[in-house]
Formats: sequence, structure tokens, C-alpha cells
Amino acid sequence: MVTEATKPNPRFLVTFGFDGWLLSTATAGMSPESSFLQGLAQVVLMGAVRLIAFFVLTDFWEIVRECDSKRQQRNNNNSDNNNSDAAIIMENYGSVVAS
Repeated sequence: MVTEATKPNPRFLVTFGFDGWLLSTATAGMSPESSFLQGLAQVVLMGAVRLIAFFVLTDFWEIVRECDSKRQQRNNNNSDNNNSDAAIIMENYGSVVAS
């Protein structure tokens, strides 16, 4: 970021990785663009990026519903409070979080 900021004509959006680029493309809106190619990619790929975002958000909300369901089951069973919400998330998604 520092290297990009010290350039004579720095880019307005600095991204890290493919997911960062997708997010900046999806949320570009009225931000200035220093590259014609990037601006063209934003115009052409906006529909596809929105479709990808739809599936990512759907997956996220499925995880939230699953954790909420487990929390409600735990509360309904009057189990002890040793299992925190973070422990339940790590139990189910620890391999995803760790990678």
C-alpha cells in the first residue's frame, strides 16, 4: 500500500488477492478509476461479480442459521455453559478458519 501511495499517479483502489479485487469491483460505484482496463472490467463483470457475491452471502447466512440452530438446541436442552458460541463455531468450521 505504501509503495502504491508514493507513486506519481496512485490507484484509488488497492486490493489484496482475488477476493479483494472482486469486492472492489462489486463496490466501485462512483470511485475514480486510474486504469481504463480496470474500469472496463468493472462494467463488463459487474453482473458476474454480483452473482458470485450472492452465492458467498448465501453460504454465509447458512453458517449463521446453523450456528443459531445449535445455540437454540443448547439453550433448550439446558446444557451447561461450558460450550461458548466461539467453541461451537471452531468445532464446526475450525478447518476453514485455520486455513
